[in-house]
Amino acid sequence: MTAVCLLVLGRYAFNRIRRYPNNLLFLLILTAAMASSISTVVGRFESAPLFLMVILAFSLVLFLAAIASMTRVDVTNWVPLLMSSFIVTFSAAVIGALWLNAVLGIVIAATGSMVFAMYVVYDVQSLLADTDKCLDPDEYIAGACALYLDMVNIFTGCLSICKGKSK
Repeated sequence: MTAVCLLVLGRYAFNRIRRYPNNLLFLLILTAAMASSISTVVGRFESAPLFLMVILAFSLVLFLAAIASMTRVDVTNWVPLLMSSFIVTFSAAVIGALWLNAVLGIVIAATGSMVFAMYVVYDVQSLLADTDKCLDPDEYIAGACALYLDMVNIFTGCLSICKGKSK
């Protein structure tokens, strides 16, 4: 449901959701959709591994944000690499959904977490950059939404790894 909602919003209102009154509405819709999907996933776990994964994902995102803000490497030029790695991971996830295997699920979850870790660095640098790749002040909410999606995807990847290890 979240993916369908984001695809419809992204397809028909991409330029509109990046500007002021609409970006707040998009943030509200995104938060509601992600809250419903995350609560469904989280409801299947016990509290101890869930708390551990929250701490792991939060600390990983903070560490990556610190690296992105202090490094001199311009990651905003890595868009083709990021997009191709996302497409390969998504294709592997579709194949993994059709061919159920616990080891393949762990590998896909780990790869997805690494891809979205790269996206965290990219999004933080695009929020903080002083180059032509930086976001306009009206687009900061769209950048925050992208960072929020990266954090949620890292968290769900960590949960998938934990679930695959326990089987």
